[in-house]
Amino acid sequence: MSANAVYPPSGSSGELQFANSSGLLDAAQAFWDSSSSKLYISGNLEVLGTETVIDSVHLQVEDAIIGLGSGSAGEGAANDRGIIFLINGETNPSVYWDESADEFRLARLSNTPGNSVFDDPSSIAQSSGGYQALRLGTINAVSGAIFDSKKRSLSDIGTNVYFYASGSNEKRSVFGGDVVISGTLYGGSPLKLGTELEFKSSEGATTQISNPSGSVKVFARDEVKIGSDAGSIRFIDLGGSTAGKIFVTGSGTQVNRRLKILSKGQIHFHGADPNAASPGSDVFLFASGSVDSKKRKTRGVSLFGGDAVVSGSLTGISGLSGSLTRLADGSSFLQAGTDITITSASNGAINIISNAQDQRKKLIYEVTSSHAAEANLDIPNLDFSNVLEDPLRIDVFVNGQLMTSGSTRDYTIPAAGTSLKFYFALLIDDIICVRTY
Repeated sequence: MSANAVYPPSGSSGELQFANSSGLLDAAQAFWDSSSSKLYISGNLEVLGTETVIDSVHLQVEDAIIGLGSGSAGEGAANDRGIIFLINGETNPSVYWDESADEFRLARLSNTPGNSVFDDPSSIAQSSGGYQALRLGTINAVSGAIFDSKKRSLSDIGTNVYFYASGSNEKRSVFGGDVVISGTLYGGSPLKLGTELEFKSSEGATTQISNPSGSVKVFARDEVKIGSDAGSIRFIDLGGSTAGKIFVTGSGTQVNRRLKILSKGQIHFHGADPNAASPGSDVFLFASGSVDSKKRKTRGVSLFGGDAVVSGSLTGISGLSGSLTRLADGSSFLQAGTDITITSASNGAINIISNAQDQRKKLIYEVTSSHAAEANLDIPNLDFSNVLEDPLRIDVFVNGQLMTSGSTRDYTIPAAGTSLKFYFALLIDDIICVRTY
C-alpha cells in the first residue's frame, strides 16, 4: 500500500478515497454506509502488525475453509495450530493440532493467543485442566481407534490391532446394551460375564465350547448346574491321549468341594445303550452292570472305591450270599474280634455271637501258708488266656484292696497265665480275689 493520506467519506455513496504518493486521489475501493454503520471494502484486506482485535458481538465468516498459521509467503513453518476459547478465571478450552505428537487434541490449557506452542495436557492437574471430554455422534476411524489412559499408539499395542480400549479393575471398559461381534472373540484373561451366557443359533443347531489346544474347565464358587429342558445330557469322549476316559475329579486345593447331579426324574449310568429302558418307576439312580461278571472277568462290575455308605435299607434282588461277602483276596469281609464268634449258613445268613459273658468270672483263693515275695502263686482254676492276659480286663484284690499290675507295681502275670507273682510276701489266711471281664 503506497497511499499516504485518506479523506473522509464523500459522494453519494460515502466513498473513502486514498491519496497516492503523487498526491492524486485513487479510485475509491472502500465505501462507508452511514445508514447501517458498515464499512465495505472492495478487494483484499491485509493487516500488518502483531495483533488484530475484533471487538464485536458477532463474527460471520463467509469462507468455507479458514487457514491458520500462514506466513508472508503462504504456509507458515511447521508448528502447533489451534483455537483458544478465552474464559476469565479459568484455564482456556482449546482445540488444536499438536505438531510434535502428530495428532489433534482437546484440552483446557493456560495458553493464550500469541503462543506458538500449546502446553502438554498431561502435565496439568485434572482438577484445573488437562484433557477434556468430547461428545459427538458416529466416529469413523480410517486407520484405527484407541482409548488408552497411558496415551500409547496402536503400534505399541500390536501391529494387527485396529481398536483398543484400556482399563483395569478400578477403571473398567463398559459397553452398555447389546454387544455384537461379527468375528471371533479372543482373549478374556479371564472373560467375566455379569449374569447369563446364552447362545443364539438356528433351531436344532448345536453350540459348543471347545479348546482345540488344551482343556476346558467350568468352575463355580458354590455349584455347577447342567440341565436340559428336554432330552438327555451326554458326556462324550472325543478320543485323544485320554480316549475312553471321562474324569470327574475334585480340586487338589479345595478338598471340601461338591459335585451335584440334580434330576427331577431318573439318573442312569449305562455302559452301552444310552436309551435303555428304565429299570423301574421306583428307581431314582441306576448303574448298569451284569451279575457274576467279576467271576467271569467280563465287563459289568459297578465298583465304588473307598467307603460305600447306605443311609437306608440295603436290598439284594437276588439275595445276599457268601459270594457277596468276600474281600478281593477271598477272605470274609467280617472278621471276628475279641469275644466274638461269626458263623455263616449255607443260604448266606451270618450269625454273630458274643461270648463276652463267658469271660466274666470271679475266683476267691485263701492262702494256705506263708508265700515269699516275687514267687509264683499257683491258684487252682486260674486261666487268663480267655481275656488275653489283658490287665484292663483283670482285677486282683488282696484282703479287699485292689492291686495294680506292672513290674514296678503290685503284681505281674507269669507267662503261663495260670498264676500270679506279687512283689510282697503273703501270709497264711490272706484272701486273694480275681475277677475277669
